[in-house]
Amino acid sequence: MKRNDNFFLTLLLAVLLTLSATTAKAQDADDILRRVDRNLYPESMQMFYRVLHRTPNLEKSWMTIYLAHKKGNHTVALIIGPNELKGRTAMRDGDLIWMHVPGEMALREATLDKSFLGGVFTNADIFRQEFHLEYTPTLLEVTPDHFLLSLAPKKPTSPYSKIVMKVHRKLYVPMESTYYGGSGYPTKQFRYKAIRELSPELIRPSMIEAVNSTNPGYISIMRIGTLEARELPDSAFTKESLPRVGTLLK
Repeated sequence: MKRNDNFFLTLLLAVLLTLSATTAKAQDADDILRRVDRNLYPESMQMFYRVLHRTPNLEKSWMTIYLAHKKGNHTVALIIGPNELKGRTAMRDGDLIWMHVPGEMALREATLDKSFLGGVFTNADIFRQEFHLEYTPTLLEVTPDHFLLSLAPKKPTSPYSKIVMKVHRKLYVPMESTYYGGSGYPTKQFRYKAIRELSPELIRPSMIEAVNSTNPGYISIMRIGTLEARELPDSAFTKESLPRVGTLLK
């Protein structure tokens, strides 16, 4: 009887240790992802960046964008150039994107898997929430240089079935991310480059190279010019204010 008691005690201890390790690992993954969010963007901020699109036949196009983000699900973008696109604005409202084109009375509606800017970046990439709000992370690997996370979407409306993210172990910023579609195959890869101080206490990649996985000849490159924390008015993040975003956020 004593032998059986010892066996069950040993088994119970093993189970508890396994559960404890699993819980700690999940907590570690969540902590890592939250630090990534804090290191990429202040909770309320504005930034100017340029996007360059490149196609397999080496054609190039570019855009300059002003983007403002307020804590939570509040992001609005304004195209500054080129002239033929200047003045177009868009904002995220839940799982929808609303766009205003100068000269048009009605707003256009789009989903997260479409692209306000064209190229490889989708609306989900441009108008994204903090990662930890949209994804549940799992820690896959720890090396001296990086953490490897697998991110599972919390909502079925997400355009991605999974993101695998390599995170810099010292700086807690992404190094690479692979995005998977509904079929389970990779659709694109982000490479984060040119780490520098963009604002006080914000050291992060200033360039993101997005490559189409099924056709690597399609590439979009985002280069951040300035990024700074700023308190923003709630009035700038409504559908009614889209035609006046440039004025409201001067």
